[in-house]
Amino acid sequence: MRLWLQNIIACPICKTHPLQLVVLKWGEADSSIEADKLTKFFLNDLEKKIISPTSIQSIIVVDDDKLLNQKIEKLKVLFNEFKIDYDPDSLIKKIGSDTEFIVDVMYRVNVKNGLLKCPKCKRWFPIGSSIDGIPEMLPDNLRDKIKDEKFIALWLDKLPDELKRDIRLDY
Repeated sequence: MRLWLQNIIACPICKTHPLQLVVLKWGEADSSIEADKLTKFFLNDLEKKIISPTSIQSIIVVDDDKLLNQKIEKLKVLFNEFKIDYDPDSLIKKIGSDTEFIVDVMYRVNVKNGLLKCPKCKRWFPIGSSIDGIPEMLPDNLRDKIKDEKFIALWLDKLPDELKRDIRLDY
């Protein structure tokens, strides 16, 4: 899952947006798409206010890759002062020379394993439990409880305590 996807995903149960992204393991960066095309996507997303500074601020990283973790922290700093109702032109001016960096991180970097957590209903959705990088946004009645239990057992020791308390398998 690329980071920009977090900006458009909402909880399928209570429709809350944005969801909190927890990166358990980074995947390979995708360099197959030309930088100019990605920059156009990014600027278009800004103009349409698809980019959510709130979702960027909510990213939690537990993977040990220091370089990517530093990039996420820099991304948070760049978007820190902007809220949901940001002015696209002001944001474009502020980020200026960092546009290439932001595009590289948001549109090329992949989350191999992680979870998306709804801050309202506290449901969580695995990323990569079946296929690396693919979020599984299923309602409770369609989820595979055994697969979810295995996924959580695999990653539980890496989760921050606040998330461990919210992880439920009683659906």
